[in-house]
Amino acid sequence: MGSNYIDAKPIIDVETSYYPSWYGHPVEETRAEGWYGMVGGLAGLIHLNGELSTFNSSAKGTRTEQEILPQKRVLMSFMRSLDFVKMTKFMGFRVTDSGAVSRGIAEPGKQCALYIFHGTRKWEDWSQGPTASRFNVNVNWFTDTVSLDVPPGTDEVKWVNPATGVAIGSGSRECAGIELVLQPPR
Repeated sequence: MGSNYIDAKPIIDVETSYYPSWYGHPVEETRAEGWYGMVGGLAGLIHLNGELSTFNSSAKGTRTEQEILPQKRVLMSFMRSLDFVKMTKFMGFRVTDSGAVSRGIAEPGKQCALYIFHGTRKWEDWSQGPTASRFNVNVNWFTDTVSLDVPPGTDEVKWVNPATGVAIGSGSRECAGIELVLQPPR
């Protein structure tokens, strides 16, 4: 996605790992793929899902219905809370923890969204070459430091739990220079 973003065309990830077969932590890794992609600037994301079929097109009675679709609704609600049509890929931030994987979008000087998770991308060799076929999420608690390149002024900051969509911290932060340093909640 990163190298194709400069083409200024909508990018949709149409195929990811095959749920639930290729996942170590199916719900967490599906959530990470969705947030990483959408907060990284994708126009859309479609997961491959073995629980959806012609004989059960709504996934009734499956983990997809009970756990995955509610996660997608949280992500959809978060994206709708942004004026994301005006946003583009944002790389003006750093996360101090080397085990953190992150992406961001922003409308410079107005709104910014970052997604951070801990884990790795699992790279596999396929006939067409090495491909990141899925995320490996480290399910644990972390404390990071995030530095953002922003203009001087007062910034409103809100931390959202991606599993629930609930704000777990918020407030105003003063930035005197060009770097805003934030400490996310654990």
